[in-house]
Amino acid sequence: MTSAATSDPGANPFPSMWFDAVRRAGVDARAWSSIGLLVSRPDVVHVHWPEPVFGRVGRSPRRAVVMASRLAALLVAKARGTRVAWTVHNLEPHDQRGDVVGRAGIRLFQRLVDEFWVMSQASGNDVRARFGPGCVTRVITHPAYPVHGPSAPPPERAEVLSFGEVRPYRGFLELVETFAASSTDCSLTLIGAGRDDDYARVLRAAVAGAGNATWLDARLGDEALQEHIRACDVVILNYLQVTNSGAALLALSLDRPVVLPDTPVFRELRDEVGDGWVFLFDTGVLPTIEACLTQERPAPPNLERRTWAGLGVTVRQASTRLRADRTHRLLAPRRLVDAR
Repeated sequence: MTSAATSDPGANPFPSMWFDAVRRAGVDARAWSSIGLLVSRPDVVHVHWPEPVFGRVGRSPRRAVVMASRLAALLVAKARGTRVAWTVHNLEPHDQRGDVVGRAGIRLFQRLVDEFWVMSQASGNDVRARFGPGCVTRVITHPAYPVHGPSAPPPERAEVLSFGEVRPYRGFLELVETFAASSTDCSLTLIGAGRDDDYARVLRAAVAGAGNATWLDARLGDEALQEHIRACDVVILNYLQVTNSGAALLALSLDRPVVLPDTPVFRELRDEVGDGWVFLFDTGVLPTIEACLTQERPAPPNLERRTWAGLGVTVRQASTRLRADRTHRLLAPRRLVDAR
C-alpha cells in the first residue's frame, strides 16, 4: 500500500498514527511518491486529505505541474491494476473556493477513487448523496486517542474550551461574539495557531473586546494540548462546515464532554458513546453548554470499539478485498456537485 499522509504530523497526529497502526497489522505501507508509485506498483493507493496532493494550486504554474504529474502517476498506476481508497475526513476542501485548477484536480482524483473509507454510517450516506448511489463505501471508525498523564482537577470557574487550527470553518469568531454578548459565568478559551490573514486579525480584536474569552495563539504538542483539555469542563466545537471530527474524539478520549452542531454524524457518535457526553445544538449554543455543565455522567464514554489495533486490521482486510475486486473502472462516473 502507498498512503499519502498529507497533513503535517505537528498539526494533526492522525496520519502518522494511522501509518503505525496499519504497519503493525501487517500491511506493507509506504509514503506517497509519484516515482515510487510507478516503480513499485502498489496494490492500493490510500489518501487522507487530497487537497495538499492534488489541489491547492492557485495561480502557481509550478504547483499545477506537480499536481498534473501526481495525477498522471495515479492514472498510470490505476491502469496497471492499482486500486484507490480515500479516507473521507472532509467532503469539501476548506480553503479552495477560488482555486479553479485545484478544484479540477480534486474532481479528477474523486473519479479515480474505487472505495470511500468513511468514519460512520452517516458519513457514508453523505458520500453517496454527494457522488451518487453507486459509490462503494466502507466504515473504518476513527480510533480514540492515547492519553498522556494524570487527570487534572476541575477549575473553580466553568471553563469552556475550543481548539484546532484557526480557520473560518471552525466558527471561532462566531463563538467569541456569542460569549461577548452574553452574561454567562463561563469563560471561553481558544487554542490554535492563527495564520497571518484577515480572519486571525478580526478574531484577535474580537477576543480583546470580550471580557470572558482568551486565545492561546499557538500550536501545542500532544501532551500540552491534552493538559488544557483535561483542565476544562466542556469542549465546544462550533463547526460551520464539518464531515467528521477528530477533535471530538480527542476530547472524549480524555473524558471531557463535547458540544457539537446537530448533524447525523454527531447524532451517531452521541448514541454510541453513552449518556451525558455528546451534546448537540442547532441554534442555541450557550443553553446547550449550560445543559452539558449540569448533566451527570454515570460512566465514562464508551470508546471500546475505537482502537488503533482494530483500525489496522480493518484497513488490512479492506485492502485485501479491494485488491481482489476486478470490477472497478479507471474513471468512475461520479455525480459531482460543486459546493461553493
